[in-house]
Amino acid sequence: AMGLPALANHGMISFIANYRLLYSLSHESGVEDVVIQLIKAIKYEDFLKEEYGEEGAEARMDNLRELANLSSRYTGLSPRESLQAFLEDIALITDHDTDEVGSSVVSLMTVHSSK
Repeated sequence: AMGLPALANHGMISFIANYRLLYSLSHESGVEDVVIQLIKAIKYEDFLKEEYGEEGAEARMDNLRELANLSSRYTGLSPRESLQAFLEDIALITDHDTDEVGSSVVSLMTVHSSK
């Protein structure tokens, strides 16, 4: 892309390549493959190791592996249907978790965030 600094240009090219890969996978593969390839494509494990060290990264990767395992429930559906059903279920689980946490804890807010 013209006018972008070299680093931003590289980032944009990488983003587009990852998007194309995941888009094509979403039409051809099951959700489990899409989740695994997404983690690999964005080098998320490397990021976690940098951020949290080996031990912290391993705990987070265990969570991602569990997410990929959960996604295998949708294997019998077409690739597009399985991805849609998986994302809908994850959104419902996330909403449910948020509701549960919000009802039994005190929320703290900084002065800055209250403005």
